[in-house]
Amino acid sequence: MKVEIFTTADFCQDYMGKMNIVGTFDVYNSAVFPLTVPMFCVPCKLRFTNDEAGNHNVIVRLTDPNSNEIGQPINININFVPSLVADSSAIHLPLTYLNQVSMSFS
Repeated sequence: MKVEIFTTADFCQDYMGKMNIVGTFDVYNSAVFPLTVPMFCVPCKLRFTNDEAGNHNVIVRLTDPNSNEIGQPINININFVPSLVADSSAIHLPLTYLNQVSMSFS
């Protein structure tokens, strides 16, 4: 498995086999902390080769710099079926976090 896309964004969705990603970012700016983020997305695109067919469990955890979990982990079970026309295939995981993340500095 190769990770082709893994970023943070304001919005993402899989539409007809295409990943739509809007507003990528790597920093939140705020004048007030703690900051509660109402929604953000983690668009993820994974590529599997045909010999990786079968079940795969993916767990996405968000952590702070001290490895403390932020929000709840997302657990995804993927049953990858090999392609009949190519040697690999991509799977889109448009992960959305709603009202789960609060950030602060001490």
